[in-house]
Amino acid sequence: MKIKLLLFTLAMLLVKIAMAQTNQSQNAAAMADNSGVYVTSALGQESQNYNGNMHDDSFFTWQDGAGGMATNNFWGYYGTWPESIVWPPSSWPQPLPAGSLWANLDNDDVITESWFPPSFGYANIAVSATNITGTSFTEHILQAMTLATGGSVGSTNSRLWVISVSATTAANPYPPDIDHTPWNPVYPLVPVLYDQIAVGIWGTPGTDGKIYKVLQDNQKYDASIRVIGNNFNTYQVLAAPDTLHILQGGSDVTGSNVTAIVGQLMNLTCQLQDTNGNVVTTPAITNFAWTVPGQAVKSYQQIIGLTNSSIIMENLNALDLASNSIAFYWINGGTNLELDCTVTILGQQVNAKTFFTINRPVGTLTTVTTTNVPAVNIITNSDDGSIFLQFGDNSETSGGAGIYFTFSVTTPTNGAGQFGYLQTVDSIHRWILDDSTAMKGTATNAVDVIPAYPPIIIRGQTSIGNSASATNSFSDSPGDFLVYGALPARKWVNINDSFHGYLLYRPNGDTNHTIWITLCKLEWSYSGSATKGTNGLWSLDSGYTLPPVNPSGVDTDELPTWNRYVFPLTVGPDN
Repeated sequence: MKIKLLLFTLAMLLVKIAMAQTNQSQNAAAMADNSGVYVTSALGQESQNYNGNMHDDSFFTWQDGAGGMATNNFWGYYGTWPESIVWPPSSWPQPLPAGSLWANLDNDDVITESWFPPSFGYANIAVSATNITGTSFTEHILQAMTLATGGSVGSTNSRLWVISVSATTAANPYPPDIDHTPWNPVYPLVPVLYDQIAVGIWGTPGTDGKIYKVLQDNQKYDASIRVIGNNFNTYQVLAAPDTLHILQGGSDVTGSNVTAIVGQLMNLTCQLQDTNGNVVTTPAITNFAWTVPGQAVKSYQQIIGLTNSSIIMENLNALDLASNSIAFYWINGGTNLELDCTVTILGQQVNAKTFFTINRPVGTLTTVTTTNVPAVNIITNSDDGSIFLQFGDNSETSGGAGIYFTFSVTTPTNGAGQFGYLQTVDSIHRWILDDSTAMKGTATNAVDVIPAYPPIIIRGQTSIGNSASATNSFSDSPGDFLVYGALPARKWVNINDSFHGYLLYRPNGDTNHTIWITLCKLEWSYSGSATKGTNGLWSLDSGYTLPPVNPSGVDTDELPTWNRYVFPLTVGPDN
């Protein structure tokens, strides 16, 4: 019974000041990334002397990384009892170790056993009192605190730290009856105003009891508490980081590697969150700056009308990159693309990043041009007698048609969608009528079209699944009429057409959240002219460059643009 009483007396120095928070995991619980506030050093001393008849001295010291000890020496009516506890070294955030107790009762009853880990009441105290009977009491407690910002190994990122503090002080820190031994007063504690509390190197908190600081990861800062002009106080100090997060569709993707597909809408938001995932708005973010890697566009929309067609394409601009949310489409693939959002808080920068792997199908685009000689020839249609100056014939076969396209696509694991072929045209057609009127028809930056309802600009559209391969083909034999029904008779025709072909792909999904992107681009052209003789027969003119033979597409992410359909040509006098 004596040892239990004496150990309780020893523990009083450590426990009775725990009017603030007490922790058992290396004096303050560490977060998952080894961040938090902890006690760096603690020193305590208490002495009670009851009129020279009983004496009780307690001493406690502890240092992070070095361990500590506590001693208690009691003598009085019942004898003498020296006691001590030793704790081995430990470093935060390691758990606090158990100690070893040694006690000697009246120098004849030695006890050794394992003892509890140290615990810390958060306090700074310096009080003493003596009455006329000679009874005296002295207590001194001093603790140093450190904030470890933690973070992943080697990280130099910064986070917004919220340091919350409070303190209480004793209105009368002296014993109500100093002759009462052992002295165990209950202090009347009152809150300390925030402007009277100083925290480490940062000074006093605001009216909300908080200090906001942008701090770099893997650093340590003095977070010791001092109550200005007061020598008896207990306190509480807590610190937690508000972290910048990147969200995609409501899911947190910060620091992860997200797999997506080209042509898929990326809708991202950057926001500050506390450790519980709540959005933080104080202090305010004063600037956003997104960095989007790779090739991306804000929007790409094909407008297909009955009489006209065009493209609406927007690139990301400065305002888009300075918003808390950003939406765009990647038009080319890439691995570990690092997307960053950097914000400004309290005049300092905080950054979040996410990595993307953007899959892209593989496409090939090959052609076979006509083997007819000449390649551009005069063709008479047997059904209506019309005569055309034409590239290739009307067979729609490989080697017969002017150009025969074969396009293939192989998709990745998330690549189900559609593919097809589109071409834009720069066209100049000249002709002279029988009355010698010279005319010209032109179309610049125009899209080729198949007349239909609605008009078709993407030919050979083909569905394809995930991890699949598919092929399609079609032919084209463009030209212009020499003789066609009741249209004004011509005596000379010249054609000069250049085509820009695109193998396009679009992933499955809502058309408001996907776009067509380019896998391959093909350049081809043809030209020629014909003259009607005095006998009414047509013949080819000489001196024109032969069309390229079997051109192939090349890999590109260039998106086709246009401002009109190729037909009808814009016609006017050829001055």
